[in-house]
Amino acid sequence: MLIIGLLAFVIYANTLKHGYVWDDDIVITYNQNVQKGLAGIPAIFSYQSNATQRVEDQYGYRPITLSAFALDIALFGKNPFYGHLMSVLYFALLCMLLYFTLQKLAWQYPKWIPFLATLLFVVHPIHVEVVANIKSRDEILALLFGCLAFLAAFRYVKNNSFLAYGAVLGTFMLAILAKEHLIIFAFLVPAALLIFYQASLSKILNLALPLSLMMSLRAMLISDIVSTGMAVALLCLNVLGLVLLYAWVNRQQLLASRKNSISLLDKKKAGSFVAALVIVMVLGGIMAHFLGNFTATTPSKIAVEKVGEQGEFIESFELNNSFFHVYTYPKRMALSFKVLGQYAKNFLLPYPLVYFYGYSQIPLTNFGDWQVILSLILHLLLVFYVLWGLTKTGLHRLGSYTALFYLVSILLCSQLVVYMPDTMADRFYFTPSIAACLAILLLLAGLFGVNTAINSISEKTKKQAPLKSNSLLTVVLIMAGVYALLTINRNKVWQSNEVLFAADMPHLKNCAKAHYYYGSSLYKKFKNASKEEQEQLKEPMLYHLQKSTEISDKSYYGYIHLIRAYLGLSKKEEAFAALQRVTALYPNELKSNQLMGMYYYYEKDFDQAIKYLLKAHQKAPKSTEHYFYLAWSYVNNGQTENALLLLEEGSELLPKYEGFYNVMSDIYLREQSYGKAIEALQKLLKINDNFQPAYLKIIDAYHALGEETNAAKYLKLARQKGY
Repeated sequence: MLIIGLLAFVIYANTLKHGYVWDDDIVITYNQNVQKGLAGIPAIFSYQSNATQRVEDQYGYRPITLSAFALDIALFGKNPFYGHLMSVLYFALLCMLLYFTLQKLAWQYPKWIPFLATLLFVVHPIHVEVVANIKSRDEILALLFGCLAFLAAFRYVKNNSFLAYGAVLGTFMLAILAKEHLIIFAFLVPAALLIFYQASLSKILNLALPLSLMMSLRAMLISDIVSTGMAVALLCLNVLGLVLLYAWVNRQQLLASRKNSISLLDKKKAGSFVAALVIVMVLGGIMAHFLGNFTATTPSKIAVEKVGEQGEFIESFELNNSFFHVYTYPKRMALSFKVLGQYAKNFLLPYPLVYFYGYSQIPLTNFGDWQVILSLILHLLLVFYVLWGLTKTGLHRLGSYTALFYLVSILLCSQLVVYMPDTMADRFYFTPSIAACLAILLLLAGLFGVNTAINSISEKTKKQAPLKSNSLLTVVLIMAGVYALLTINRNKVWQSNEVLFAADMPHLKNCAKAHYYYGSSLYKKFKNASKEEQEQLKEPMLYHLQKSTEISDKSYYGYIHLIRAYLGLSKKEEAFAALQRVTALYPNELKSNQLMGMYYYYEKDFDQAIKYLLKAHQKAPKSTEHYFYLAWSYVNNGQTENALLLLEEGSELLPKYEGFYNVMSDIYLREQSYGKAIEALQKLLKINDNFQPAYLKIIDAYHALGEETNAAKYLKLARQKGY
């Protein structure tokens, strides 16, 4: 176990000097609850709908993970080094627990099977996003508690321990509060007890019912669209699946009991089978009732535009997920199988891996696509193997559960049942990859004819089959070595957003949002660069922002940054053409109207400027950017009273923003209303007494009024501040 933990730490040691990257902002940098440290934990546990637009709620309800981040802040402050250190340590602990869990799961099999499977899990590069990106610690913590739930369940079924039973429920609750996708363990844990420990139907249901209830309650917190009826249907489906699995596993014994005299044990099994059929019929009816009254979720219900608290457009989820562009279920299924095939490819050949798979990195498709057909055949074979392997003993039973684990854990990521926020992501494959690692090892063992037979079903007396195949060990070690090198190399690109976006851009040529991310990072760099550097940056910056808008009209901020870049380069015609396009696509949005109004302001067409800036103001009256241009457009159009009224309204909405009083003072000085100008400047200095231009203006205003004493007073204050 220590070797596993040490290797996990060493593999990811080169992430410790990385900064906050990707989505770390929503869980750490800008999350006020997390930034409060331990004091923020009560607020973290108070449920907020993830339909709200506060940064604190954009992560969803994962209080265990957010509390872990808050603990980091309490102990170490806002320092990414310790955030990365804790994530790597949690991952190392998880890998040790995973090895121990696989040992207990496959207790009838040689110990080298769980060891080598865990080795592949530790070094596989598909896990880089989870470990190198602090935000994805939710995956680690959820699986860590999930492993503890497995271990507690094994102890419960062996010792009939009430304490172990409580531990199963407690650790499962912690797992699903770390990240909700671990609800699948409500099925996988009881299934393992049945398959490997021959647990009775009563023990399975003793666990399945409370786990299913917790699963259903947790599902209702995943999304506001999950109804109570759907949660009940989910509960029934889980128990129904376990009962059917029990019936199938005992199929051989029940068939035999029909031919021979039925022993007492056979009678019990036959009675359990009848009970299982009754449960199936009852639960099936309940589930059918709720599913029949459940309105199917459509992309339009999920892919809504995200809007900030002040009415400002943030983004459209349609750019994150290609599934939001599919409106028939057959096409959704085709895209799902293409995604599932891509996951399998990324696991077997983990290059290139990318940080984002938004629209349209994986193009929309249909069942005529050979990749879809191949993926469909592969997953159907896995289903058949599960059913066939469960009636067998030895290696096939372990392989059957491995396939079952894979299919169940990948189901949520497939988007066949529910919509995910992204088309696909390496982090979504974190839990399914356990089964993938074990499957690769079992396939290699079968290929090389390695002895994995069970010598004894007694855990105390069984003899472990040693690994005598040098060929198998050599292949696994070569794979592990290659994966480890790829992982260490992949870690490097996660050091910052700028490096990440640039490194993955060559592999994201069809992704609208990736072009926007990279183009906007170049735009940010461009604004602070020297003229020589700007000359080098301008072409790639414009290309990627243009490409983002060409791929999808939903790239709203692609347009906004492109327009700003054009204006910064004095490309007025290109800027105006882009402005016309974005205001036609988004006629009521803040930034598009602000920019169009500003464009007309600088063109001295104040009527048009007022038209667009008023739209921006009505959309987001608390956004300060348009106030200056709208106020001066009014003044230059002979509507000074409207300008002053606008600024007064703004100062009431945002009383701590000094900009309103600064513009107000300039207008009064222009109108030679020196007393009112002084009044505005005094209010400004109460808000910010370090606002240097205010001192010069108030001194000039007092001079104009002939009040030299007051002018001298403010001159003295200015000099004291070093102005």
